[in-house]
Amino acid sequence: MLGKRLRRWLWPTALTILAAIANILYSGVSFIYYPITLPDPNCYLTVGRAMAAGKVMYKDIFDQKGPWTYFLHWFTITITPNQGDYGYLIFDIFFTVLILWFAYKIMRLYLSFQWSALLTRVYLVLIMQPYFYPMGDTVEITCMPVMLAAIYLVLRQVRQPDRLVHWWKSGLLGVGLSWILWTKFSLILLPGVATLVLITYVWRAQGAPEALRHIIWGVIGALLPTIPVIIYFAVNHAFSYLFHYYFVVNLTAYSPASRMILPLAILRGMTYGIFHNLTSNWGLGYCFSSVSSSARWPRGAGAIGWRFSCHSSPGCLRWRIPNTAAIMSTPIG
Repeated sequence: MLGKRLRRWLWPTALTILAAIANILYSGVSFIYYPITLPDPNCYLTVGRAMAAGKVMYKDIFDQKGPWTYFLHWFTITITPNQGDYGYLIFDIFFTVLILWFAYKIMRLYLSFQWSALLTRVYLVLIMQPYFYPMGDTVEITCMPVMLAAIYLVLRQVRQPDRLVHWWKSGLLGVGLSWILWTKFSLILLPGVATLVLITYVWRAQGAPEALRHIIWGVIGALLPTIPVIIYFAVNHAFSYLFHYYFVVNLTAYSPASRMILPLAILRGMTYGIFHNLTSNWGLGYCFSSVSSSARWPRGAGAIGWRFSCHSSPGCLRWRIPNTAAIMSTPIG
């Protein structure tokens, strides 16, 4: 009994230490690699720095990732001394711990503790290799814990069909679904399908009233990441910018989605998220978008070929229009 209690505390602690060491050594947003030179993190940090200077995301400064991506970078910019770029490392460590934990939980459904613990460490070593790990601070890393948790819950019911699904787990899954919706919505299909499977199981095993209870708690959980988004864009009168630059641009700007009508683009984006991202770079784990860095905009958006080259400078976010080879800078200070 004492051994199990120690393991219950020591193993998560060991995972946290391993994740911290791995990210300090391998993450491109680690303080030992300051200043940060990676393109995507610099885009996110530039938007976060602009928000810290009073600008409104999408409305005053352009990028097309989800609102919570920029909320996190806004937060890290404000707490990091001199608004340095390395504060996001704490989130890289946090999400890596969650990824390792749910990978371990999946392994435990089929293997002993000793084998699961060993393979979890091997898994960490593999995903930190340069080919698999694009130097940290990616949107996909923030979504992977939710996807792995959804996979775990479904596989657990397959392995242990008599085990009940507790209502609070449906609440947390609702939080996760909403998190993905406001971070990178194209990845929502897998956890969304897993949620439907779990609700169906609860309906059949525990009855319709219990299934309704799970749905209600899932909705309550989904409101937690959603309410701050609503408040932020309501206060800044920027809902139209949110809809256009996060949803419409992401669904229509990239070829071949730009040649589709909107419902087909939505379907394509969501199926892309599950069938490509899950099988590309991390296998079970990491999903890394392979869309071209050159986006083809609809003509109605006012530009045809934006290509971004974000720089480390806190003073501006720069982009190039290939058709005119003009360089434009937008002050954010």
